[in-house]
Amino acid sequence: MKIEFQADNAENYLISVAAEEETHVKMGMWVRKLVCLVPIQIACAENNAMVALKDGLQIPHYISYVDSISLANSIRFGFYDAVLSSWKGKIKVISSMGKQSSGKSYLLNHLSGSLLDVAGGRCTDGVWMKITTGEDGDGQGDNSNLTIFNKKDFHLDKDTESAFSRFQSGINLLKQDKKLFKSLFYIAIKDVDTSDVGDLQQEFLEKISQICSKSQDNFILKMYDGRVEIAAMAPYNRSEYYKESLRELTETVEDKIYSCYDDGSTFLRDLKLIAQTAAKDWTSIDSKRVAVIVDILRRNLMSGVHTGCLSANANEELQVFVIFDTQEEIPDSPIVVGDLSCDIKDS
Repeated sequence: MKIEFQADNAENYLISVAAEEETHVKMGMWVRKLVCLVPIQIACAENNAMVALKDGLQIPHYISYVDSISLANSIRFGFYDAVLSSWKGKIKVISSMGKQSSGKSYLLNHLSGSLLDVAGGRCTDGVWMKITTGEDGDGQGDNSNLTIFNKKDFHLDKDTESAFSRFQSGINLLKQDKKLFKSLFYIAIKDVDTSDVGDLQQEFLEKISQICSKSQDNFILKMYDGRVEIAAMAPYNRSEYYKESLRELTETVEDKIYSCYDDGSTFLRDLKLIAQTAAKDWTSIDSKRVAVIVDILRRNLMSGVHTGCLSANANEELQVFVIFDTQEEIPDSPIVVGDLSCDIKDS
């Protein structure tokens, strides 16, 4: 089988194939999985600040923006934009962070089947994204994502304490939000022998208890609702890593992590609000969500008045008005004028 794509129509094809009849569904899923094989960098760090990227590259100098909303409109994630825009299923978000060579990429590759580079240092410098399709688990409880904090040593060193201090500073900048950071804080410590597990977990629990006892505004409670798990991961060269450590983490993802997003479009809009951090705009995230929706309506005002649908330009297919948080269609009932009359005067 030979399939040819042109750069200008591949994205439109990906969106349209998702709406095809059942006989074409397998083809659509194959194309989606093909596109999602390659991770994309969405942000990097420069001069102690986060820099948002466009299609994995620096935003061209000729693209100007005046605020975080216009910057968000300039951000694209390559084909992932089309994948997320067309995805109607639920989404679980798993983030993995840690210092260099702490096992972030290796863990995600074996957990989700991603293809992040693991050879050498600084393979995944910055923020990278990979989409993986899977079956929806039976996670119960409040909306929750998963944050994996990777460590490569057994003790709370200065780097870890510094990271926790930055988390603490961050809660004063990022206003409380119903979706952001409502996750399980999963501390994964690699290369741990069985005999060291008890002492290691005790040390971390004592440190976390100290953080929580200092103030009710600590990041453990504010960002993660006090939900913390500490996992001692066996060394990579032992079968216990794959048979026990990864299995336990997989069960956590399936049973304890619940979908915060009901569709890809809602997640995509929130993801592009990384522009707010890049622009150092510390106003409420909720207010920015409203501003994004208002901006979409403003740009589609003409087509909305003429057709009752959204369309950014003449080349795009008309989209019906929906409630942006749920993607529920808004009924466009006909307006019966009857005997109503009005005078329109030139202002």
